[in-house]
Amino acid sequence: MNPTAAEKLSAFRKSRKGWAAVRDRLIYKDQEEYLDGPEVPAQTRLDLIRQVDRVSKLTGFSAYLLTYLDSLIQPGKKNRTSPLKILDVGFGGGGMLEEIYLHLTAKRIPIDLHGVELSGDLVDSVRDRLDRVGVPATLIRQDARDLSFDDGSFDVVFSSYTVHHLRQTDHVTEFFGELRRVGRSGFVVDVDRRFWAPLYCSMIGLFGVPWPVVSDGIRSARRAYSTEEINFLINASGLSESFDAPSCVGRPVLPHWVVKWSAEK
Repeated sequence: MNPTAAEKLSAFRKSRKGWAAVRDRLIYKDQEEYLDGPEVPAQTRLDLIRQVDRVSKLTGFSAYLLTYLDSLIQPGKKNRTSPLKILDVGFGGGGMLEEIYLHLTAKRIPIDLHGVELSGDLVDSVRDRLDRVGVPATLIRQDARDLSFDDGSFDVVFSSYTVHHLRQTDHVTEFFGELRRVGRSGFVVDVDRRFWAPLYCSMIGLFGVPWPVVSDGIRSARRAYSTEEINFLINASGLSESFDAPSCVGRPVLPHWVVKWSAEK
């Protein structure tokens, strides 16, 4: 019987030696985050997630994500007349959808924004908020591991800080496979489980962020997948030819990994 993805990842973790093994033993802790709890009221959840969006903007992380987006927009596409179709998978409070709209419309690039989110309450709340601020976007409730879109439906697909919420290993590989299927190009970003990541997350309290968000940030950093683990999962699932190799980036504030793919891949 072939080992499951979870068994393969467990064996990989056990095979780690030296500093990587020490780091994992000291940091790794899979603890549910407050905002993942079903008892959190919808409006409270949205308000707290919007705080995360605010910190991303203050620290420059939102702007940094836009550089990934720009790198995937080929020069020829910048002069296109048909809208650039973009999908945000796990859009949370809708902060990046708003940033992308402002960023690309300032460059006079026509866009057609879409977003999927598992929480129906978030979909309704964010749709109303984006309507109020004049950001046109099509938002739907959907499981990212089973998207209803046709192959290659979008010019760019991206997801930020979603993967660490996928606790079943096969869900991670299904997630990557679906994003690659519907997106001709794209990127996935999430916190990298590095020794200093929980410390960085604890510092967001300096921006006046409520404690539940600070606490969730620390828990995210401790339960997140490392760059090496994401690379292992992509290779073990046979997806390596579809993606660029994951890379760890220590800026602008929080250490994170990014996986990209392009139309040429």
